[in-house]
Amino acid sequence: MEKMEGFESFELLRPIEGERRYFVYTRWESEEAFQAWLHSDAFTKGHAGGSVGSSEPADGDHGHGAGHPEGHPGGHPGAHGSSGPVGTGSALLGFEVVMQVTKSE
Repeated sequence: MEKMEGFESFELLRPIEGERRYFVYTRWESEEAFQAWLHSDAFTKGHAGGSVGSSEPADGDHGHGAGHPEGHPGGHPGAHGSSGPVGTGSALLGFEVVMQVTKSE
């Protein structure tokens, strides 16, 4: 993903308490750059296999799909023709950064 045009950063977050799912946070310079990655061969290859339903990431899986058959809880904004809300509630969670990648200049 870090070689994709418009990529800015990636963080894999492990919950400290109160949650078992890992979370992934990515930043892109634009919605168009994010959508290009989402529909790229790199995305497809990077999300093949994995351990859906597990609370621990498997080798090659960055863990952001734990417990959700499509791999992304709530989906991506605008993905699959969805225009509904991304979230309808909130919770305060604590995380530690397990992995961090930023674009190289």
